[in-house]
Amino acid sequence: SWARDVYKRQEQFKQALEQLPEDVNLQKSYTEQEMADYRNSAVASEEVYKMLEQYDLPKTVSTILAAQEMIGNRNGMFRKLFAKAIDTEDVTLADIEQQVLEEFAEAVKSPEDMAKAQKVLAETAENVMKSMKNESNVTSLDLKEMRMVQTQIELGTKMSKEETYQIPVLVGDSVTGVSLKIVRGKEEKGRVDILFEGEALGRTAAQISVKGDKIEGYIVSDSQATLSAMREQEEALSGMLKTEEEQEVEIRYVHAKDVDLEKFSAKTTETFDEEQSQTQTKTLYHMAESFLKTLRSLEISQ
Repeated sequence: SWARDVYKRQEQFKQALEQLPEDVNLQKSYTEQEMADYRNSAVASEEVYKMLEQYDLPKTVSTILAAQEMIGNRNGMFRKLFAKAIDTEDVTLADIEQQVLEEFAEAVKSPEDMAKAQKVLAETAENVMKSMKNESNVTSLDLKEMRMVQTQIELGTKMSKEETYQIPVLVGDSVTGVSLKIVRGKEEKGRVDILFEGEALGRTAAQISVKGDKIEGYIVSDSQATLSAMREQEEALSGMLKTEEEQEVEIRYVHAKDVDLEKFSAKTTETFDEEQSQTQTKTLYHMAESFLKTLRSLEISQ
């Protein structure tokens, strides 16, 4: 198995370490760090492997660690990217957070628009990395963290081809990484799955479906504050979700002590014809955009 291969390589590393002369401290430290990475990737959760399998992503040490970080720290990728951009001496990167947030806010309209936003995100990360490499006060650990962010963005780009997106949204005063999945289907005409979490937001999953003339959905969270804030916006959200004045919208709010966001990430694919696809695209992306607009308007301080 993959875990056995990792263990074997760890043992080989260990033997090589024993043979290093004592004065090669830097090399020894670096190799020990690599061993730690191997150990961490060997004990990655089942959800990580499912995610890599689901989206046909490579199972290397760096992608396993990146996927693990994506699942375990949903806000980390964007927050680290923006923090490192501000820390660089490059003044052109000072407004990057605002630019990327605006780019994604405008992009939730079609797969093509989202692909452009994803490209902007990858280019931004590349520019931050270039800038960091040219600065004397940047440590190897800083660069390693930034490489992890880039790997996460690469995984995100591949996942976006299946309409699963990681979207930065400013909620209150904090950047929140929202996982958004467009699910298409003949019977139910499709739905939007949304996952997010934060210090004050708690762990929250939402699903909005279009079924015939009716739009229905639920928001489940372990945070009463988030549910209350969403309830306060119910009228505005329902108004935005409607594509026709008479359309019925029903949203349920559920408080749960333990919200397992991973179990909401099941993959669903069904066949659909091209004509329905265009109608679906417009409807489903409109629902997604409406929900994100509501999220941005929440008065929750994180």
